[in-house]
Amino acid sequence: MKISTGLDNSTTFQIVTYLQQLTHITKSTILVSLLQPAPETLDLFDDIILMAEVSRRDQAQYWHHKDQPYSYVSVNKFESIFKEFPVGQKLAEELSMPSDKSESQKNALSFNAYSLGKWELFKACMAREWLLMKRNSFIHVFKSAQLVVIALITMTTFIRTQMTVDVFHSNYYMSSLFYAIIRLMSNEVSEFALTVSRLPVPYKQRDLYFYPAWSYSIPAAILKIPFSFLDAFLWTALTYFIIGYSPEPERCNLQI
Repeated sequence: MKISTGLDNSTTFQIVTYLQQLTHITKSTILVSLLQPAPETLDLFDDIILMAEVSRRDQAQYWHHKDQPYSYVSVNKFESIFKEFPVGQKLAEELSMPSDKSESQKNALSFNAYSLGKWELFKACMAREWLLMKRNSFIHVFKSAQLVVIALITMTTFIRTQMTVDVFHSNYYMSSLFYAIIRLMSNEVSEFALTVSRLPVPYKQRDLYFYPAWSYSIPAAILKIPFSFLDAFLWTALTYFIIGYSPEPERCNLQI
């Protein structure tokens, strides 16, 4: 990757320092492309690959032997000296030897689209959704409190003492049922903004084969089911008996 384009020397040095620490901790290899880096940035690398011939004026600042007079070294001379160096000779010897398939690791090649199994993907996304839900706990508490207030207003609007069992007042029962359905369906509208704001991250990670689409949708659906049951319980407990869908307390307890 090329990271120095458009960055100053200080920012490039900080980024390369982080990559150096990451490489040493994880014991991995990172290939970084830099355009005329500063000497202190160049000192952070363990190995250097010269990809193009630099200017004669720029090469002097990277001269290691400060006590010796500088002389320009071309790319071809770099190549010939490296081949004569013990490291270059050892590398050429290792590359000339055929690969022993019996010593090859089974995980050298991956034939799976994702590095983790389905259960690990599910647990990772479930933990992520749970963390986001805890961070947005105020929104869920506020929605439940708002639903309780609206249920109190609704049960006083369609209170049972003002209605009798006839065709005329049956429209009030139908209106209260229709409003209850609409209210419970629209109670999750506030989740749309949160869901839409998070969409770029799942799309990017899906395109990079970090997580499949189902690993996002299933945990989110599972964690939202208890809140749907809670909203239905609060609405039914407050409005069912007061509105008078059924005067028997047993029927009210059965619905709850």
